[in-house]
Amino acid sequence: MSNGRLPNDEDFFAHTRMSLGDHIEELRGCLWRAVKWFFLAMVIGVFVSQYVLDFIQAPIRAQLEEAGNKRAQKRLTELEKAPPESIPPTTLKATASSAAIAKGLNLALPPGASETIELELTVATLPLIQDLNPFFRKVNGDNSLIVLSILEGIIVWIKVAIYCGIVIAAPLIFREIWSFVAAGLYPQEKALVWRSLPLAIGLFLAGVALCQFVLLPIAIHYLLSFDAWLDVTPQLRLSDWLSFAIFTPIVFGIAFQTPLVMFVLDRVGVVPVTLFIAYWRIATFVIILLSGFLAPSPDPVSMLALGLPIVGLYWLGIGMCIWWPRPKVDLDVAEEEQQNVEV
Repeated sequence: MSNGRLPNDEDFFAHTRMSLGDHIEELRGCLWRAVKWFFLAMVIGVFVSQYVLDFIQAPIRAQLEEAGNKRAQKRLTELEKAPPESIPPTTLKATASSAAIAKGLNLALPPGASETIELELTVATLPLIQDLNPFFRKVNGDNSLIVLSILEGIIVWIKVAIYCGIVIAAPLIFREIWSFVAAGLYPQEKALVWRSLPLAIGLFLAGVALCQFVLLPIAIHYLLSFDAWLDVTPQLRLSDWLSFAIFTPIVFGIAFQTPLVMFVLDRVGVVPVTLFIAYWRIATFVIILLSGFLAPSPDPVSMLALGLPIVGLYWLGIGMCIWWPRPKVDLDVAEEEQQNVEV
């Protein structure tokens, strides 16, 4: 090194230069450590998977309960409006748990009370039916998801434990992979990754939160209302809902990486920011079009709820490219340094 100039680029990798066999051995070690971190995190995930599964089921169970209440109210309204001669004179007899009835009505059972109680419901007891309907639906599990095989429940539980393990171990897995990849990067490339990492995590979490707490309830409500319009009773499978509830937020989180991808493409010189600005109308059309396919439901509200934020993020990406442009290279200095290296 002379005149305070930077050394040859290859000098940056002098302390990490290895043979092909050494690189493969280093990669094997990183991957093996990442696998060990994953299995350790999955053990933790086994103990928290039940709570995670309850959290994943919460949106659909709340909407199923609301849909059941509306369906029962509709049936009761139809029964109240029916002419007396169309209603059979017989009464409806049902057997229910005394403890469950007492708990639902906030009553105390007397000592020695029977475990079951016989109920006789007639047209005259419609107000009572209306009050008890939500409670009986909870007792019957009408707001619960179903399984269609003996192994489905435990398989879903294991899947949730695996997903929890991936999420918990993600920082440690990234550290192992980064330790291998960073050895072959220039200092400015490492700095770009470290500056982009917090923004990437924040955008991903923002997309997941928007989907989980805003769009999923809207989509479920729309889809269940369509079932109500068809006058069909939904019975949703647990494994199907798990796949839908996990895949959809991940898609949203990846879609929210749009400004970061634009910034990286501009910084490495693949797509300049002027091209993003020139074709913003086409980009907006493509984003809205893709939102129709990626949204959790085909209704316009879900499509716009996904498309409009991404359009805003598209312009955020343009702003990032303008605020932090690529550093300009002094061609005369670069040529002089190259000549010094050759000498």
